Amino acid sequence: MDLARLQASFHKIFPQADTSQLIAVRAPGRVNLIGEHTDYSDGFVCPMAIDRSTVILATPRADGIVRMHSDSAKAAGATPQGETVEFSILSEVPHTPPAWSLYPKGSAEAIRRRVAGLTVGMDALVDSDIPLGGGLSSSASFEVATGMTLLTLNHKQMPLEELALACQWAEHHYPHMPCGIMDQFISAMGQKGHALLLDCRSRETRQVPLNDPELRVVISNSNVKHDLVAGEYAGRRHQCEAALSYLHRKNPDLTSLRDA
Repeated sequence: MDLARLQASFHKIFPQADTSQLIAVRAPGRVNLIGEHTDYSDGFVCPMAIDRSTVILATPRADGIVRMHSDSAKAAGATPQGETVEFSILSEVPHTPPAWSLYPKGSAEAIRRRVAGLTVGMDALVDSDIPLGGGLSSSASFEVATGMTLLTLNHKQMPLEELALACQWAEHHYPHMPCGIMDQFISAMGQKGHALLLDCRSRETRQVPLNDPELRVVISNSNVKHDLVAGEYAGRRHQCEAALSYLHRKNPDLTSLRDA
């Protein structure tokens, strides 16, 4: 991603911002090598981060206001110049449109609830080269990048597992997407040259080296868009829950499909 281009855009969108404190935060998208619809069933997944990401350029604001401009929002139906939203982190962040803003708003609220003394807002420009609706976790990447940016500007720290869980909470409560923990975990914890083996019950993780020089992972974009909130993902999760309910009647000791 062209940081020089983003910096030039930042100056135009936020001409009054003090760019001496400008920071850049990046969170990657992901592809999953194995383990589909198993994260919310307490199973195992093995995703890897990819070379597509969400990048946020930001400067701090002492008033707790977050002004965020999304260059990517134009792809989601906003104006050709993108779209800017504004909210405060000094009180509960509202569930207000546009739809794309629910991801950073949810992330900001999740961090606000978990970190004491979060008072510094930001002027922020966000852009992403992850195909929207392409199944590569553009939403989790956006949430993790927002959380990391707010933590950095407020000089706060949070364990990566807690950051990932906070961002999962954000997706559940703001865009109301009933996702598991895989996407946020790999976006927060992904390491170059590795996949991440994640036990979704214990949340134990292990970095798996992908160091075979003959190995190539090819991601093919079908250009078919999906809507996770209204689409088949939630339906498949309900089916898994219904299957568990049926099996539980047969065997009350079962607490997840993993146990079956």
